Amino acid sequence: NFTIYFSRDVFSNIARGSLSIEGVPIESKQIVPKANSLENQTIFVQRHSNEEPQECNVIQTDGLLLQNIKTKRYFHAQRHEIEYINIPEQEGTEVTYVLKHQGKATLSYQIHGITWSPQYDLSILSDDCQHMFQAFAEITNGTKQVYRIDQTELLGGDIVLRRDVASKRRRDRSRSRSRSSSESSDEDDEEFDSCDITPAVGEPGELAGLYRYSIDQPFVLLAKSTFGLPFINATIQVSKYVGLTLPFTSHTQIRKLQRKYRIESIDKFLPGGPLTIRE
Repeated sequence: NFTIYFSRDVFSNIARGSLSIEGVPIESKQIVPKANSLENQTIFVQRHSNEEPQECNVIQTDGLLLQNIKTKRYFHAQRHEIEYINIPEQEGTEVTYVLKHQGKATLSYQIHGITWSPQYDLSILSDDCQHMFQAFAEITNGTKQVYRIDQTELLGGDIVLRRDVASKRRRDRSRSRSRSSSESSDEDDEEFDSCDITPAVGEPGELAGLYRYSIDQPFVLLAKSTFGLPFINATIQVSKYVGLTLPFTSHTQIRKLQRKYRIESIDKFLPGGPLTIRE
């Protein structure tokens, strides 16, 4: 059997139904939530700051039904009133696979917490539109987990990969092979520590409107952080013009012309993303 434990924060970001074992056939899979059970453990309860903590035994975890060891009386307590003797186990989920035979296998799954988006920066240096253009791929880790990324593929393009029902906005997705820092070995840590090569985004591959950008060098994605890398060394043309929008009316109107830009990439596809223009 193969068993792996996920903390509550990690498992909540795993896409439902995406857990799978690759390389070895399985007979069954079991997913069991592991609650933090304090039953029959000794804790201390301090309800008021001017009172001494009371030594208690946990009778029921749900509702925190306790028994005062000294008075033998039962009562309910609040979690913020509890003092623990040992660090309590974190709630999580245990996944167990029954394999048909032994062999080398890979556990894979999709997570919702890591996304990426293009960011563009255009500096116009002169009136004849001499410019400097930069594109960045910004990878955002929205989880509380640190990920050590071996290899990453960023997917984007004209195809809607995922749609958020609430906000109805398009998102680019990232697909990565990564390790959680809590599960990495000393050998893995040495591999990342000794790697002083700056990651770079590879040239895109395209298939029917879907573009794939690869990052082959390892890097660390910290919890609640954004990691940015330059990508798409594109040649663009920039032209400036002014526009005016007038509604149909019989009255005299005074309006201001609006400054506008026409930006066109000559040699590379640019995924949709925010553009900052400095002039």
